[in-house]
Amino acid sequence: MVELTTKQCIRRNRRELLKRALFSENKNKNLKAGCALSISTNSYEIRDLYYRHDRLAYWIKRVNSDLEEPDISDVLRLIENMQDRERAILWIVRCITAILIIGKQLGKPFRNAIKDDIGHYTNHKMRMQITRGY
Repeated sequence: MVELTTKQCIRRNRRELLKRALFSENKNKNLKAGCALSISTNSYEIRDLYYRHDRLAYWIKRVNSDLEEPDISDVLRLIENMQDRERAILWIVRCITAILIIGKQLGKPFRNAIKDDIGHYTNHKMRMQITRGY
């Protein structure tokens, strides 16, 4: 049996979950991509209390369903890049939600958006935060 380091295990789990989310319509909510770590003679399995991998799979499905085609490929490429750079899953989910919200506000593909479109959205959000006192 080949023993994997923690980083290798996490990378492998990320790749497996991304493939499952993209190419599978599995409705099972208890996706397990646990990797057994061997420390001396005991085996431990990494437990995720927040179900990060399930959340990521859910938001990847939302990207596929909520966005149009040119944006889907761009956002999925961004997610893959973030995973390769070993970003935290919750950070990736936060970025996905921001992208989905901005995409709905723009009303057109990101490729066709200009700097002023996105600047208008961010200025509007900043004004909302100032008026609310955040």
